[in-house]
Amino acid sequence: MRRHHTFGPKRLVIIEGMIYLALAMILSRALIIQLFSPSESTLKQMASRQYSSHITLGNYRGTIYDRRQSPLALSVQKPSLALNPRVFDPRPEEMEFISQTLELSKDTLRVIASKDSYFAWLARHTTFEKAQAILKQKIPGIYELREPGRYYPTGAASSHIIGKVNIDNHGLFAMERLFNQELAGDAGKVYAVRDGKGQLIFEDFRNITVQQPGMNIHLSIDGAIQEIAYEELKLGLELAGAASGFVLVGDPYSGAILASVSLPSYNPNQKLITNIEHTRNKPSADLFEPGSIMKPFVVAEALKHHLTTFYTPYFFSLAGVLRFRGGRIRDDHPKKILTTSEILVHSSNIGTFYLARKLQKQALYDLMSAIGVGGQLSIWGLGGIPRGGLTTPDTWHPTRFANISFGQGFSMNGLQILRAYNVIASGGKLSDLHLVQKITNPDGTGHRYRSIEQSHTLYDAQVMSDVSRSLHEVTQTGTGRAAASRLYTVAGKTGTSEKFDREARAYSKDRRIASFAGFAPYSDPKITIVVVVDEPTEKPYYGGKWAAPVFRRIVDRTLPYLNVPFDMSHAHATLADPTAPPSALPSIKPKNQSSALYQ
Repeated sequence: MRRHHTFGPKRLVIIEGMIYLALAMILSRALIIQLFSPSESTLKQMASRQYSSHITLGNYRGTIYDRRQSPLALSVQKPSLALNPRVFDPRPEEMEFISQTLELSKDTLRVIASKDSYFAWLARHTTFEKAQAILKQKIPGIYELREPGRYYPTGAASSHIIGKVNIDNHGLFAMERLFNQELAGDAGKVYAVRDGKGQLIFEDFRNITVQQPGMNIHLSIDGAIQEIAYEELKLGLELAGAASGFVLVGDPYSGAILASVSLPSYNPNQKLITNIEHTRNKPSADLFEPGSIMKPFVVAEALKHHLTTFYTPYFFSLAGVLRFRGGRIRDDHPKKILTTSEILVHSSNIGTFYLARKLQKQALYDLMSAIGVGGQLSIWGLGGIPRGGLTTPDTWHPTRFANISFGQGFSMNGLQILRAYNVIASGGKLSDLHLVQKITNPDGTGHRYRSIEQSHTLYDAQVMSDVSRSLHEVTQTGTGRAAASRLYTVAGKTGTSEKFDREARAYSKDRRIASFAGFAPYSDPKITIVVVVDEPTEKPYYGGKWAAPVFRRIVDRTLPYLNVPFDMSHAHATLADPTAPPSALPSIKPKNQSSALYQ
């Protein structure tokens, strides 16, 4: 027996209520339209959205300039190919030609051609040669669009500073990303109409709005010095058998960063980056234990507080070992007598610790803090700079105290080291580093300048003169002889620090960071340079062996470019004589290395 369903009174009331509610809403909407009708412009906008649309092209980004107004990143017009899938129906030989020319698989082309639309991208930011080759075939349905693309004149040499954009012209790395809003500008548009089914119809690809360029960024980087540093570091890593490293070149008085190079690198002009690790900006992002390149500051602090003099002699055991409660330290090249200056020249760990003990823990900690160890370094144009690590002196047991005195047991990045060495080169002044000088509108107006911090004096001129004299002697008779130039007087300090093995929870026996930091000319410094070679595989692993020659070659190429006169008495004769020997100085002979050596 079939059962008949009937609506009860309660259900009927609910249904009636819903009907009345719907009628009320319709009536309310009608009243709103009658009483508050949209303006003519609003109605036009609504109609426009229904019957027309557009495709946004790439934005014409502002230019990034070096300090001499040479472009390091600029926007250029690049050809892109689009097609109408409703019209595109190539013959087999045409499909083969497109596939080979654009390096697209036939399957990919079939997917594009099968789209149920009036527009699809075939190849964006291709070359003019490829675009013209395709257009000459006069295949129905293929069109050319000009989009702004990015070009980087110095390529891989500046990629870690400048960065890169994606296919839609949005910044991915470094300055392109940090200043994306300023650089971006307004993108251009291609307009279209919709058919009855809502599909876009691009009737005229010439109907394109003009892009508004973005703002321009002006850097302290010198493109020529950047390429010099890149070439010399690349050679230095090859000779040392090292996979990575970096170089910084700065103006010791203004704090301007003239070059910042990191290897391995990548070419920002190529579409794809094969290894994302190659985008890492090592001078700012990598923390490491600096080693002996920090010894000059211990000497300077002892001289400042009159705890020693330049010629004060110190007596050592020829065994080259100092034992103390809780540990011991060694010198690789032990001497029986060393003056304060010679402690620096011969890079004596024991002598440096003697001076540190005179200072005591708190004074050494205050020194490290004053030059920026463990502090936050803020540079306009560089984001994400790590602080570095330095524990408080109450946690320093005797071995840690000794290690910190000669550059182990705390971490710094390359920018902090450059800033510290600028103090010595400038005669005792501590100034902030800077990379961006100003930002301007496309027409050159509307300047936004960097904020200039007041430098302050850390050391008097006499202390810095004594330390500089010792650092010059380092390059003449000490551990940095390979840094000496035949054209200019130089000064600097070698460093070879052990790398900490986190898995073994101990310092590695064969992994080192070889470094050299210094300035030139010694008599009147114009540039400060920091060179770091990470994990050289060729022995010995010393900074004097692998980093110092890179320093020398950068000096010999950069100072003539800056029109700095030679200050070596035989420089002019050497350059005039084509038979003169090369400037390479005797290399340091390898020695057995049985423990922590910080040369």
